[in-house]
Amino acid sequence: MLGRGIDQILQFPSKPVLHESFVKDARDYIHLAEAIHGKLSYPVTASYIWGDSLLFLEQLRPDVRIINLETAVTQRGVFWPNKEVHYRMNPKNLSVLETLKPNCCHLANNHILDFGWAAFEECLQSLEKRNLRVVGAGISEEEAKMPLTINLKSKNRILIWGVGCQDSGIPSEWAAHGMKKGVYWIPNTSRRVAKELIEVIQSHKRKEDLAVVSIHWGENWGFKVSEDHREFARTLVDEGEVSLIYGHSSHHVKGFEIYKGKLILYGCGDFMTDYEGIKGHESYRGNLSLMYFPKLDLAGGRLIGLTLVPLSLEKFRLKRANLEEQSWLKKTLLRECLELSPDFEKKS
Repeated sequence: MLGRGIDQILQFPSKPVLHESFVKDARDYIHLAEAIHGKLSYPVTASYIWGDSLLFLEQLRPDVRIINLETAVTQRGVFWPNKEVHYRMNPKNLSVLETLKPNCCHLANNHILDFGWAAFEECLQSLEKRNLRVVGAGISEEEAKMPLTINLKSKNRILIWGVGCQDSGIPSEWAAHGMKKGVYWIPNTSRRVAKELIEVIQSHKRKEDLAVVSIHWGENWGFKVSEDHREFARTLVDEGEVSLIYGHSSHHVKGFEIYKGKLILYGCGDFMTDYEGIKGHESYRGNLSLMYFPKLDLAGGRLIGLTLVPLSLEKFRLKRANLEEQSWLKKTLLRECLELSPDFEKKS
C-alpha cells in the first residue's frame, strides 16, 4: 500500500488532499508515525522503505516475486464516490517498486480504481512502461482474466491469475466485462464461481505448469477464515490443480494450511503500509509482517519447504523483527494454523 503517507515521503509526492472522515491531509499519516517512533527525515531514497527485506531477497533469491499492489498509480482522475479511503501514488515514484523487482503485480483489489477510469488507464500504462507486469486487471475482460506466465530454467511454467472478491470491498462497477476495462471481479466464493475460475485456469494450463491464484478477499481485520473461503480454495486445489493460493486483504497475518500438499495462504497481511501510529486494532499487531518463501516441487506443485521472514515496520521502513515480535508471530500463527488444521504440526 504505497499511497497516502508512504507516497508523501517519496521523491515525488502527490497532492496530499484526502476525503476521509477524520484525515484530510495525507501528511498527517507521517505525523502519526512520528508520534510513535520519532522524527522521520524525508524525502527518502528508492530503497528506504524496504529496509532489511532487500537483504533477505538477496539471500534467498526467489525465482518469482509476487505482490499485491493496493494503490492507484496515477496523477489523474477524481475521487471515486461513496468510498471512505483512497490510495494514490505518483507514477514518478515507481522506482521504489522497481527496487523490489516484482515479477507480478496483482491489481484486482479495492484501491486500484480509487480515482476512476482515466486514472486506471494511466496506472496500467505507467506500470507497462516500467516493465512491471500485472494480473487481475486490464482494458478488457479477456485481458483481466489472462494469466501472467513465467518461464523457469527447468522449462516449467508458472501461471499466475489475479482475482478480487466483492467481500474485500471491491465495487461491482469495477468488474471487467466484455470489452469494458476493469478487474477480474468475482461476486462471492461459491462453488459455482470456483468452477467458473477453474474453467479459465484449465483453458490455459498445461499438465506440467504450476498454477498460482492470487486472490483479494475478506475483511481487513479478524483472524477467522470463513468456511466459504476454505471450500473455495480447496476446490481450486482439487479440481483446478492449483499449486498455491496467495490470499490477501487482511491488514495482519492470518493462519494458513497445507491441504493435500498444497499451500493455502488465507491472509498474508500488509507488507508496507502507512498504518503506523493508527489506533484501534493494536491487538492484531499490524506493524508486524512476513515474507513468504514457499518452495514447490516442479512435478505437481507440492510444498516441499516454507521459509517465513518476520519484519517490523518503524518510520515507514521494514526492519528485522526483534525476539519478542518473532515470538508473538510464531505463537499467533501456530494458534491460527491449528484452528484451521488440528494436525498442522504433523504436516509441517
